[in-house]
Amino acid sequence: MAILSKGQTFANADSITSTKLNNLVDNATFVTGSSGTTDNSSLEVNGSGRLQVKDLGVTSSKLATDAVTTGKILDDAVTQAKLADDSVGTAQIIDNSITNALVADSAIDTAKLADGAVETIKINDAAVTATKLNGAQTGTAPIFGVRSAGTFLFQSSSRTLNANSLNTASVTRIDSTSTSVTFTTALPNANYSVVATYNDDSGYTSVIRAFNKTTAGFSLDHQSEGTGRTMGFIIVG
Repeated sequence: MAILSKGQTFANADSITSTKLNNLVDNATFVTGSSGTTDNSSLEVNGSGRLQVKDLGVTSSKLATDAVTTGKILDDAVTQAKLADDSVGTAQIIDNSITNALVADSAIDTAKLADGAVETIKINDAAVTATKLNGAQTGTAPIFGVRSAGTFLFQSSSRTLNANSLNTASVTRIDSTSTSVTFTTALPNANYSVVATYNDDSGYTSVIRAFNKTTAGFSLDHQSEGTGRTMGFIIVG
């Protein structure tokens, strides 16, 4: 099968001259088409008669192993669609390269977290809400966190709130045997429990009664006020 079209055709008895020999070579052209000079798949004859690589003619079978180097890959040329599932391993990820913006919402589930992977320092302040506390306990009874806690001191006819009290804005004297407590942040409802104790300077302790419960606070009935006497309470529910 001829791959060249002759530049000079000789007939019987034609004389051979230098001009004809030069024409034979100089005017020869490549035969086009898949049955000609090329397979017309990876290589073709262009309109000027020259050989060229056909568009989309270089397939993976034409590339030697390790033929494509990093320098031959355009920036941003490797898209997600070009990556096989599980093709990116830990060793391929640069330290600190995965930021919050690059992690899709709900992309990290419990199966992706190693045992012990979440440390206390990784939890933001106030990040553990009430709904996150319910469910880790054994049995079926729910867990309720302390909503408020505090202690206050009786000073004659006044009340002084301990600075370490939690979610308690103020304590106010109602009369000699009752005190009102106001929360810093209101509770979701008034269905909470109050546990309180009263201690006098001799060490005597008595249980007191809570009343007038609202989402903003409550009141306490207790023994008569006196200097050196303290009261403590916790709110659950």
